[in-house]
Amino acid sequence: MPAKAENILGIWDGHGRGTALVSGDRLVFSFCGSGSERGFPEEEAKKAAASLKEMNIGRVTAASAGISGRAPVRIFDGLYGKVKGASDPLKPSARFYRHYENVAGKIPVFNRLESAAGRYFLKKRLLKSGIEVKDLVLTDHHTAHSAASFFKSPFEESLVITMDGYGDGSSGMVSQWKRERGLINVVTKFSYVNSLAYLFGLFTRMLGFDEGEENAVEKLAGSGSFDKKLSDSTSKIMAFRNGEIVIQSARMRPEIFKKHEKTDIAYALQERLAEVVREMVLFFFKRNPCDTICFGGGLFMNRGIRRFLKECFDERFFVPDVCGDGSLAEGAAFHVSVNNGI
Repeated sequence: MPAKAENILGIWDGHGRGTALVSGDRLVFSFCGSGSERGFPEEEAKKAAASLKEMNIGRVTAASAGISGRAPVRIFDGLYGKVKGASDPLKPSARFYRHYENVAGKIPVFNRLESAAGRYFLKKRLLKSGIEVKDLVLTDHHTAHSAASFFKSPFEESLVITMDGYGDGSSGMVSQWKRERGLINVVTKFSYVNSLAYLFGLFTRMLGFDEGEENAVEKLAGSGSFDKKLSDSTSKIMAFRNGEIVIQSARMRPEIFKKHEKTDIAYALQERLAEVVREMVLFFFKRNPCDTICFGGGLFMNRGIRRFLKECFDERFFVPDVCGDGSLAEGAAFHVSVNNGI
């Protein structure tokens, strides 16, 4: 058990918004909305306030994921929660905000203003929900994903790999964790421009499904069959080389969707995605001293990828039931509790 056991309230105000209370490396409670809900977790915050009152816990330290680029959505929270397609990769506004959040939001001076504004509005809304916050710490997006996965696992130490659309400039992270010390080493991070999850989401929309319906592509793939031209095309679009994920979306030609059946496109996409993730996971696992591995982030909700993990690692791997952004409130709280947010 970590020596520090202060109660830390986690909060997340993006997709899968929610609240969670952590003490040391123990999850006390967690209230999470649906994956489609975004914005300040008003209902979940009220539930957290009621639970804190029952436990006779007064002022708390709070933690949230998202260091850079989130001030606008935190300032204009009401609008953000109502806008549909806020992360739709086919919408120019969503593409613009993706670059803003991951590039402009990380400029040092701008980032300090962003962080201050984000903390101010989060603390203000928490107080309105009945929670008095003495301090609020912002944590890195993928560090929060990693912490949520590792501290809910049965392992004392582990390699942790996270992958999702993007957050704080990255689409994924490989790191090493120990239960008594938390994060001990960041092996590497994958740039947000080379995001397998974002690419899969783009294909999802181009195949005619709505934002967030990646599971429909998986089901569609089950009715598809192998096509060499499609296999070659997807191999050029996404790859894993020399420890890096490489995305070449410029090679994704629109004619693909005119010349081939959607089922076969989905099949080729799912197979190539699983292949690239397999190569990446084995590359880092073989170079890591731990014999256990944890996974977090929305990409690992993919059933095809989970099947490979089960076949390859059996009892030596762990993926939490909620591994997408719905786990960020828990992860931010775990990281601040054990690592003091460092």
